[in-house]
Amino acid sequence: MTKFARLALAGLLAMAAAGVARADDALKARIGVLRLSSSAPVFIAQDKGYFREAGLDIELKFFDAAQPIAVATTSGDIDFGITAFTAGLYNLAGKGTLKVIGGMSREKPGYPLIGYFASNNAYAAGLKTPKDLAGKRIAVTQVGSSFHYSLGLLADKYGFKLADLKVLPLQSLSNAAAALKGETVDAALLPVSTARPLMESGGAKFLGWVGDETPWQLGAVFASPKTLTNNALVTKLLAALARADREYHDVILASVKDGKADINERDKAAARDHRQIHQSAGRAGRRQLRLYRSGRQARRQECRQPDRMAAGAGLRRQGIFGRRDYRQGICEGGLMMVRASVVIASAAKQSIPQHGERWIASSLCSLAQTPRVCRRQ
Repeated sequence: MTKFARLALAGLLAMAAAGVARADDALKARIGVLRLSSSAPVFIAQDKGYFREAGLDIELKFFDAAQPIAVATTSGDIDFGITAFTAGLYNLAGKGTLKVIGGMSREKPGYPLIGYFASNNAYAAGLKTPKDLAGKRIAVTQVGSSFHYSLGLLADKYGFKLADLKVLPLQSLSNAAAALKGETVDAALLPVSTARPLMESGGAKFLGWVGDETPWQLGAVFASPKTLTNNALVTKLLAALARADREYHDVILASVKDGKADINERDKAAARDHRQIHQSAGRAGRRQLRLYRSGRQARRQECRQPDRMAAGAGLRRQGIFGRRDYRQGICEGGLMMVRASVVIASAAKQSIPQHGERWIASSLCSLAQTPRVCRRQ
């Protein structure tokens, strides 16, 4: 091995060892969320590494309804809840077992989130707007849910009683959607992500958005008093969420016009490429990536699949990432990882070794911060 490669590799291994030590020291936390766009900042912070960069090791726990998240937070099954306000949350908070520490999603005009949807038969029979819901059978997830509360706000707005609505708690969004499509209810409150497939297949009719009818502060971040004693954990979590929240606003919400985000076909193609590159990286890792250590033996040793290598280092899918976050993982027992600032665009289609030891050494140099050595390549 040449002198510059040895120096670069030594620097990398030192950095990698320090990185693994920091991963071991990361504060662990479990967050309860729903699979909804209102949880987008949580997913951004997890996927783009904002939690990890803040020194956190976050595990996401997914639920089918919001109220069980409040219960799980109180019982200690999760550390933080990030979801909608519900009657259950208010009851637990009133007893001192929960505390709200930050806001999250909000129903606001022009930003589709939760909508009112009618079955085809009910729509044909005259159910055309949210104002027409009085006396109808309406599916929600649970009694006391944010959907139930939204119906109460709607009743106040149009002057009818909440008791006039036949509210049917079906325990999950999938159940509510199935009941609407199957014509066993007249209407349902559903998030746009759940309702879109119904709309596209002709299984339901759109009536209006909660944000347009009755804007209100929908969601929050909350935790138990026990969790809140860990000031470092809470501070780091909120900082990472704020960072992701700002990005979500600036990239997506700021582009929304007439209820639609201005995302062009190029952006959609890039999102698809993100998944395809992950898959290509997995194949490349199994077949072609080689570990760059000292001597001939190391160059013959095949690197493990990137997903498994990343898991060994406590990292998540550090293969080749698309868009601006390009990363290439090269492993040695899960301890060595190279993050090159630029990855050859065709890497997903070609074998990495075809780019040669020169590219690998260049990556090592850029990380080991040995510019004089790098210039000697």
